[in-house]
Amino acid sequence: MSQDISKSLVDKTPFRIDCRIVRPDGTVAFIHSQADVVCEENGKPSQMFGIVQDTTESKNTEQVRYLAYHDALTGLPNRSLLQDRLGQATASARRRREKVALLFLDLDRFKVINDSLGHSIGDLLLKEVAERLKKWAREQDTVARLGGDEFVVVLTAQKDVADAAVAAHRLIRAMTTEFTVQGHLLNTTCSIGISVFPDHGTDAEALIKNADAAMYCAKDNGRNNVHFFTPDMNVRAVERLTLENSLRLALERKELFLEYQPQVEVATGRITGAEALLRWRHPELGLVPPNKFIPIAENSGLILPIGEWVLRTACTQARQWQDEGLAPLPVAVNVSAVQFRQERFLQVIRNVLDETGLPPQYLEPELTEGLLLSNSEVMLSMLQELKEWGVKLSIDDFGTGYSSLSYLRQFPVYKLKIDRSFVQAMAVNPDDAAITTTIINMAKSLNLKVIAEGVENEEQLSFLRAHDCDEVQGYYFSRPLAAAEFAEKLRSTPSRWSDMQTTAPALIGKRRAKLDFAREALLYSSRNRRITVEIFLLNDKQTTDRLLADRVNNTQEISKLVAKLEDRCDSEQEKQLLAAINDSRTPYVESYLKALHSLLDEGKPEAARAIMVQETTPALFKYHDAWNNFVQFQTEEMYKAANQSRSLPTGELVPLPSP
Repeated sequence: MSQDISKSLVDKTPFRIDCRIVRPDGTVAFIHSQADVVCEENGKPSQMFGIVQDTTESKNTEQVRYLAYHDALTGLPNRSLLQDRLGQATASARRRREKVALLFLDLDRFKVINDSLGHSIGDLLLKEVAERLKKWAREQDTVARLGGDEFVVVLTAQKDVADAAVAAHRLIRAMTTEFTVQGHLLNTTCSIGISVFPDHGTDAEALIKNADAAMYCAKDNGRNNVHFFTPDMNVRAVERLTLENSLRLALERKELFLEYQPQVEVATGRITGAEALLRWRHPELGLVPPNKFIPIAENSGLILPIGEWVLRTACTQARQWQDEGLAPLPVAVNVSAVQFRQERFLQVIRNVLDETGLPPQYLEPELTEGLLLSNSEVMLSMLQELKEWGVKLSIDDFGTGYSSLSYLRQFPVYKLKIDRSFVQAMAVNPDDAAITTTIINMAKSLNLKVIAEGVENEEQLSFLRAHDCDEVQGYYFSRPLAAAEFAEKLRSTPSRWSDMQTTAPALIGKRRAKLDFAREALLYSSRNRRITVEIFLLNDKQTTDRLLADRVNNTQEISKLVAKLEDRCDSEQEKQLLAAINDSRTPYVESYLKALHSLLDEGKPEAARAIMVQETTPALFKYHDAWNNFVQFQTEEMYKAANQSRSLPTGELVPLPSP
């Protein structure tokens, strides 16, 4: 301030200064000072004449006014200012006979970032998104934040609807560039819904509502895309709102209920646990799918009372089964990130266990990988406390997130649940089979239990059994059951399995052996496929030599297994399928050796890769198809043998015991 005054005296010019001061009592004040310089006849400054004014009240008023119309996190216009700007834009467009496009943007899977890295990182990402949107938009456009990860861009002076589409796709591309937030490289996409004035609405509320509905359609169609509003979208928006309003009353009206899906020990077929699954029977809509109402519950906060009800109901039922004389079984309960982050979550668990009388070791909360990493120190403390009580922790949908050994060592985890997407694809996709095997091996190395969900056929069960998976659950064993049905199944299952173990092996043992040989050969072939790709991508001789040696060993094992199969193939169809395997192997091996010669002997990596793409890869697919046909045939024959042993109607399948 003194420098400004000195400069004013030297230049003989007026000065104006606004400054912020802290009073002795700690309160903040704003002061405005202004003065003119008065000079003597000789031009020398003699005095300054002006005022000092306390502007604290007006400053506070200005700040309140700013906060009333701007988002506190990003500084962008909020809904109130957006509606005002949109009103001005539509009025101008009406006079000029132009269009106004409203782009409603929502970040895809932003919840995953919040859950895995925490809300502080999520907030910083939102600020970065706001900055990118401001740079992308034109000066006359309005960029606003409505809340959460929802943003709006108002494009003025649009001549045609196509202009809005071009702009939206350009924005989609701009948002795909990764963000750097506190050292984290974050890749996020967005879904955009578009409404156009006057085509889709003539006032701000209608345009925002319709663009919002279009955005949800973009989400439903795979995310990272653009959708224009159509009238039928309002029906879906109303449906979502209706579901949320009905869900608020569902607990009170006793429309929610639980079903229990058995978890089965692979080695014995014994039921070792149950997963509690939430269901909602709407009085008018009937059964509402969980993937429809659970996201609504999480977004609206209803998951807190509903989640507590699920915990209490599941624990009460588990205790009741014990009181009825059934074997004590753990019950697995999914816990959402919203539930786990509430301050009183541990107290909720403690209260439920105390009220129901269920011993803590029979409660298994299931958490996602991302949740554990969101705030590792806090999570570790909470999970350690649960472990001290005796509660066992499971990681749900394992393999879809970080799947890190380091956090598995750090956290008191008891069980890993392999995601159903890997289980359902592992029979036909070698990569998913390799991931499943890796998860099982990882769990075993850390002395963790491992369970696979979504098991629907014998082929999947055999693979999991061969790789030493502990437990399984899925429709192959049982659909989710009401509590009474589950209790009845628990009473009957041991004798049923005992009976199966005395009859089924004699009928299916031979085919099982052939099936296991074929699967093992296919696994070795899958390893060779990955080795082949690595060889042609690497230029390191030492690594290449090691990979070639591994490939030779795998090929020798395949030859041994084929020889075993040839000795055991009885029917003509089996022999034809095995011949197809041998026939398809020849062009595959020949093209591979041709590419290898080009790479190693001639030093032509580009030519080698071309052979790989054009000849080796198509031949490899045919070779794997031949193996899959053989596996499928043996699987179907085992089904027939198992069903005949039980005198079951055609098409009804039974689980097969260990050999």
